[in-house]
Amino acid sequence: MTISVGVGGVNRTVAAMWVGVGGVWRAVSRLDTGVSGAWRFGFSPVTFATGYSASATALSPSNANARIRFDADGHVYRVLNAIETDVGTWLTAGDPANFDAFATLTSGTLTSGTVGSAVNLGLSPTWHVQKSGLGTVNAVVDVSIRLAGTSTEVDSTTLTLSATVDI
Repeated sequence: MTISVGVGGVNRTVAAMWVGVGGVWRAVSRLDTGVSGAWRFGFSPVTFATGYSASATALSPSNANARIRFDADGHVYRVLNAIETDVGTWLTAGDPANFDAFATLTSGTLTSGTVGSAVNLGLSPTWHVQKSGLGTVNAVVDVSIRLAGTSTEVDSTTLTLSATVDI
C-alpha cells in the first residue's frame, strides 16, 4: 500500500515517516492500519522487487561467480565475475540496522551466505554461488526481511543465482 499526502494541491508519495519518542526522532519501520477489525500492512520503508537474479558465465579455466548483496547503503547489488551493478533500492529511509534478513535455501547450493538464521542488514549480507570447472551451479533463496530481533516480516523476495563455466 502506498501512502500519499496532499501538498500544495499535489499528491506526493510518503517515502519516510518519523515519530518522536522520548525527545528523539525515530524512523517508523512499519505502520499497520485497522481495517474491518483486522490489522493490515500499511507502510514500510523496505521495498523489494518480486525477485532478483544473478547469472554469471566464465570460460574455463576461470571460475564463474554470481552474488547478490543487500547493502547497508539501502541498495541491492548484483555482482557478476567482479562486475558490480546497482539493481534497485531495498530501503527508502531509516537505519538498515533496524532490519534482519532471514534466508531459506529452497533449491541448489550456495557457496556462501547466511541461511536458516537472521543476519542484520546493517552488515550488508551477500548470497553467492561459484562454479570451478565445467558445468553450472544454481541456487534459489527466499529472503524474508524482518524487524531486527523479531519474526515480524515487512517484505520478502526471491534470489535466483547461477554460475556457469564453459569451454
